[in-house]
Amino acid sequence: EEEEEEEDNDDDDLTAVNVPEELLALLAVDKEHVSEKRQLVKLPATVTVDDVIKEYGDAVMSRAHGDELMENYVVKRRIQLKDLVVNKRDNVETSKTVSQYFNILLGSQLLYATEREQYKQACINPADDAPGTKNEMKELYDIKILPSSIYGLPHLIRLFMRIGPLVEAKYGGKSLLNINRQLNHILRFICEHKDRFHNPEADYEASTDQEDARLDAEDIE
Repeated sequence: EEEEEEEDNDDDDLTAVNVPEELLALLAVDKEHVSEKRQLVKLPATVTVDDVIKEYGDAVMSRAHGDELMENYVVKRRIQLKDLVVNKRDNVETSKTVSQYFNILLGSQLLYATEREQYKQACINPADDAPGTKNEMKELYDIKILPSSIYGLPHLIRLFMRIGPLVEAKYGGKSLLNINRQLNHILRFICEHKDRFHNPEADYEASTDQEDARLDAEDIE
């Protein structure tokens, strides 16, 4: 009975966005770098948000690796294997939506106070030869360089800390359940590869901004 109850609880966990402990620890280290060490992430990141999303999509759709990647996910959702391809495509589309959320929300909701000037220089008023993908989305009219093309894993995890209420406001019922489960699947993939996606010893640099490095934690917590 205890095993059956534990399995039910695992399934219940999939109904909300749950950031794994390993990624919460990564965020704690990120906060230490920005707050105590007064550092900023290096831009562009060695592995950008776009890179993570693309690698996830490639892995899910890969015939060799994708079925293995989704095996546990299929069991949790109690779906039929014949539906696997459809669900793969749904997961890939959801990952692309994550990237869109990231580009929309980074500047307003995912930055500490001491990171805003760096963001402005990198995305709003970049140099002509600045790295990154030029924005062609009209709804992001004030952004010249897409944040997802230069920011990396710490900022992506910050988004996942906030994305739950965002999708709840847009979706309901079974659609919300499916979206949350897909987001959790993306998080499990990220957690599996986190050490390759982000190196806290190499991915930060000293801030050149003279502004007080005290965090405005309300911005992202």
